[in-house]
Amino acid sequence: MEFSPHSGSVPTTSVLDTTDESALRIFNNVVIGAINSARQVIPDMTERGEGALLFTSDLSAMSPSPMFGNSGIAMSGLRNYMIN
Repeated sequence: MEFSPHSGSVPTTSVLDTTDESALRIFNNVVIGAINSARQVIPDMTERGEGALLFTSDLSAMSPSPMFGNSGIAMSGLRNYMIN
C-alpha cells in the first residue's frame, strides 16, 4: 500500500498562523488517514504473509520550517506512527 496524504487539499500554515483548527484538519488528513488506510490492508497482508506499506510525507517531519507549522505537526505524527 502506498499512502501520500498531502495533495494540496489541506492548506499548510506558518507557525504563527497555525490554529487548533488548521492543525486538526491536516492531522486528520495525514495521520488519521494513514491509520485508517493501514488498518484496511494489514489483515490481508498478515494472512498472505507478505506486503509492504509505503508512507510519503514532506520534509517538515525531519527538518522543521516555520512556514510549515501545521504540516510539521502532522508529518511528525505520521513519521512516528510509521516507525512504531
